[in-house]
Amino acid sequence: MGGHEWALLSGLVAPYTGPAQLSLLLPEPLFGSVGPVGMMGEIACRTGSKIDVGNEGPAGMRQVTLHGPILANALATLYLQEVVSQLQQTS
Repeated sequence: MGGHEWALLSGLVAPYTGPAQLSLLLPEPLFGSVGPVGMMGEIACRTGSKIDVGNEGPAGMRQVTLHGPILANALATLYLQEVVSQLQQTS
């Protein structure tokens, strides 16, 4: 991400910079052939968010919890949405 994007997004969340947590349910097929460790590691590295993958949840979903600053979690969510969108397009 370029410096201008980071500066803009940082300004949006500047009033609160403490740690945050966000839990998401993602489709189980995402964790099959895509290779979750590499993908999650890359997203964590790019965003600074720590990503914990939980056990399989309801109806073929898996819980993923993001830990870190709000901005890092928001970016990780964006990247995860892109991956899910790509998965849906190939299904």
